Amino acid sequence: GWIGYGDWLGNGVTRKYLNYYDAQKIVHSLKLKSVKAWKNYCLSGKKIADIPANPNRTYKESGWTNWGDWLNNNAVAFKNKKYSTFTEARKFVHKIKTKKQY
Repeated sequence: GWIGYGDWLGNGVTRKYLNYYDAQKIVHSLKLKSVKAWKNYCLSGKKIADIPANPNRTYKESGWTNWGDWLNNNAVAFKNKKYSTFTEARKFVHKIKTKKQY
């Protein structure tokens, strides 16, 4: 049953946001590098009212994929990163013939 704060508070005030893709175009033009930069932007008073401060919630069912896509910075959350297996990684290191230890 959640509709919005206007319904919850009984004052009838509801926010209308741009659709995900139109909002995302504007956000891409800002060239923000991180979620922290996004949050600072939202707190700065410069954020367009038609774009939600929490797009991950607002657009959850209508276009949201991840913060990297929203900010256009190709960032991937650590929990979502895909890593090579030990065998694949060892094969790669042998192939590049590095002398350095990591």
